[in-house]
Formats: sequence, structure tokens, C-alpha cells
Amino acid sequence: MDGVNLSVKAGETLAIVGESGSGKSTTAPATIGLAPVTSGTVRILGQSFADSRHRELRSLRERIGVVFQNPATSLNPRFAVRNAVAEPLRIHRGLRGRGLYDVVGQLPADVGLGGGWGELTRMSCPVASVKG
Repeated sequence: MDGVNLSVKAGETLAIVGESGSGKSTTAPATIGLAPVTSGTVRILGQSFADSRHRELRSLRERIGVVFQNPATSLNPRFAVRNAVAEPLRIHRGLRGRGLYDVVGQLPADVGLGGGWGELTRMSCPVASVKG
């Protein structure tokens, strides 16, 4: 990839789309610190991933929600869907018990999830939406 420049303000959403071979699978992971950047910088909330310590990186990643191209890799196959959606709420928002599952019950409707295996990409949306 060469010459990539992205700017996303608080509350905005960024979608990286393009044809096969256009660099989506290289760019997206680099923007969230999951792949190395060989030149230039990636800054989120004014903070560079390359210059951040582990604790700072964790704090940054808690504010980022991602829906990956292959949604099957976004969900832990060992969890029921309800638990996969609940996991980031437990980790990032500290929700537990009934309050946790009240929120979990509402999230699929919030993203227009109608059900069925063909809805797997949209099932990733509530998981990503609980961050940030």
C-alpha cells in the first residue's frame, strides 16, 4: 500500500471497501495496530500505535469496534451467539448479570438483525458496536 491517508472523527464510522487485491486486508489491520506499518504513522485519538505502551494500546483498542470481512472469524465458535455479543460488554463496559443480558437482547434489533446464518455479518455489528 502506498499513500493511504484516512481521517475519522469521534462518532464517525469508517468502511474500507474495494475490489479484490485493492489492499483492504493490508490497510484495515494496520489501522488498528494488528499489522505492522512499514512507513508513516497510524494515530488514533492523537496517539500513535507504534509509540504506545501495552496499557495505552489496550485503552485505544477498547474504543475501536471492527466488523471483519469474514464474519465467521469475528465470533468465537465456542460461544453461543448471545455469549459472543456479551463478551465485549463484560470486558469493556463491566456489565454483569441481568443488566448484561438486557443490553445483549437489545443489540441485534439495534442493528436490524433478522436472524439466520446469512445474517452473520450483521451479527458482527452488535459485537463491534459495544466498543467505543
